[in-house]
Amino acid sequence: MNRIFAFVLGCILTLPAFAQQQFRQEYGKGITLIYETLDEQDGAAIVKGMEWAEETDVAISIPETVAYNGKNYTVVAIGESAFRNRDITEVVLPQSVTLIERQAFTDCRYLRSIKMGDKLESIKYEAFRGCMNLQQINFPASLKHIERGIFQDCFAIKHIDLPALSYIPADMFRYCIGLESVSVPSTVKKIGTEAFKECRNLKFILGDNVEVGHKAFFNCASVQNSKGVDLTTK
Repeated sequence: MNRIFAFVLGCILTLPAFAQQQFRQEYGKGITLIYETLDEQDGAAIVKGMEWAEETDVAISIPETVAYNGKNYTVVAIGESAFRNRDITEVVLPQSVTLIERQAFTDCRYLRSIKMGDKLESIKYEAFRGCMNLQQINFPASLKHIERGIFQDCFAIKHIDLPALSYIPADMFRYCIGLESVSVPSTVKKIGTEAFKECRNLKFILGDNVEVGHKAFFNCASVQNSKGVDLTTK
């Protein structure tokens, strides 16, 4: 029995160790970005948060790689609530980021623009909810998965060009009262519950064969399907 235990222990000790580690890097202007290595992906890290001595409006450009203990790590994700309620004005993500986690930028009320990289694949729940001054958004063609409410309460957005998704989730643009137009690609087959509810300035004609959820366009200015049916009271 002791021999078996020793053998198993020896095997475990020879496995590569990718234990998560947090570390900090100076960004400039008194700002420090907090990172965490990924235990399941050697050489990768995510942004966990930011700290700075004096809270002033700042623009952030996330680096593609960071060095820690003599090793380079590729930044592949923005972590959950990493920048929540921070006074940042602009964000540029590197090409290496494929994931924006839940509520990563929620309530960044001074955020005006977010530039996403061409390899971004997923945006999680309410990632930008409450960014009331957000105006400029570029959706890369690589985007495959989005979750509900990611731009809810973003009052300043005026126009959206959506990528080739099959589904627009519930609450995605709810209460985006400044939204005037949206380009919905033909790949979209379903629009979730209250996805555009209370977008009071929104006007457009929806293409054929799209399943529209409950109150998806409730109280919008003018949204019709290709047959002229009013969708703002559905």
